[in-house]
Amino acid sequence: MPGLSFATILTIAYFSLSAAAAADALPKEGRLEFNFCFAGTVQHSEISPQLAVGSFSSLAALHTTPPGGPFDLQGAHCIGTYTISAGRHWGSGYCIHVDSDGDKWLQKWEAGADFSGTWKAEGGSGKYAGMQASGAFKPIGSVAAAMPNSVQQCNRNSGTYKLK
Repeated sequence: MPGLSFATILTIAYFSLSAAAAADALPKEGRLEFNFCFAGTVQHSEISPQLAVGSFSSLAALHTTPPGGPFDLQGAHCIGTYTISAGRHWGSGYCIHVDSDGDKWLQKWEAGADFSGTWKAEGGSGKYAGMQASGAFKPIGSVAAAMPNSVQQCNRNSGTYKLK
């Protein structure tokens, strides 16, 4: 490969083999523990601070506890809607997760007034075809929005999964 040093080629090979080994070693069932950190844009329509609706689109990264656990380092694209009524928040949406092999799974979620909620797998491709998974999440922190009409947050997720 012209322009790449020997050390760079070895590094790429090491991480490629590590990712392939991790994908092959995925247990057929177990517990999930991961942080789900996302950032995205928000379209907010407010009647008053106590009454509003909106939608968002975000990108996310999953980081498992412990590192290297099932579903570690997956990326996700999420879309959702929310309502604020009588000052109480409710939201729902979907996330498409993708792993280093290109296999995907669809996550449906719902969140309540404290931004905590539940999720479940709705289907998938490749190793995630026929997967059953569900769990709960709660915010572990927000950061100041880097741009107007944006959101950045991390959620702590836990649950179980079973591959076909």
